[in-house]
Amino acid sequence: MGSGVHLDSLCFRARLPLLLLLVLATSGCAATGEYGEVRPENVAEPALKHIAQTTNDCPPASTLPNKTGWELGAANYTARQEGETVTVTATGETPTAGFKVQLAREPMKIFPPKFAVYRKPPDGFAAQVITPFTVCIAFKSRQPVSAVSVRDSRGEHRVKVESLR
Repeated sequence: MGSGVHLDSLCFRARLPLLLLLVLATSGCAATGEYGEVRPENVAEPALKHIAQTTNDCPPASTLPNKTGWELGAANYTARQEGETVTVTATGETPTAGFKVQLAREPMKIFPPKFAVYRKPPDGFAAQVITPFTVCIAFKSRQPVSAVSVRDSRGEHRVKVESLR
């Protein structure tokens, strides 16, 4: 007791290098997406945000080819039309790191198309940290589109399309 060294402080000191290694190993993934692309919402420097926005074009609308392991997610939605391109964007959070999130066209053949947001839990271990995401999808329309419909775990949402013509 008189030495001034407590067992708790020795245990903490022994675990500190492991904790630092874990933080460093996971922090490098914070600004990138699933395939290593830089996401605008994770770029801290305002002068660089436009680079991330212009280099990550939204994929064309397509259906989810295999629904195995996917479940409906939840997000907030925006839509805009610039020229003949309509872009639908979903932003939200997943409960842990490692989730895959996809905005997909519903299989019904209607216009404007209906969409759904899906998420797939990670395989194996994942950092227990709420993780933000942004996904988008695009389709072509020669006519102005006033709204699109997006389905998620909370129901169906009518999303007003902002015109940038």
